Amino acid sequence: MLDAPLQRTLLELLYDLAADRDITLLHITHDVAQAATFADEVAVLSDGEIVERGPVGETLASADHEATRTLLSAASALSEGAGVERPAADGGG
Repeated sequence: MLDAPLQRTLLELLYDLAADRDITLLHITHDVAQAATFADEVAVLSDGEIVERGPVGETLASADHEATRTLLSAASALSEGAGVERPAADGGG
């Protein structure tokens, strides 16, 4: 639960360290933007099983499995603020 700039800095440090040491970094996230920004490959799980896996750009661009499409749709809605009902400025509903 870090703020966005600190989160990005930490991820950049981790990925730089992994590259410098030639080690694999397993990054588990529900944040599609993080996966798209940092990962080389992505695996999507549904009910505890990998349902889709591949290069991040290709996999996210042409999602074959419903779980991947649902994840992408939800991420898109969140980034656009779609479907979010906000209370009125005066505190009323």
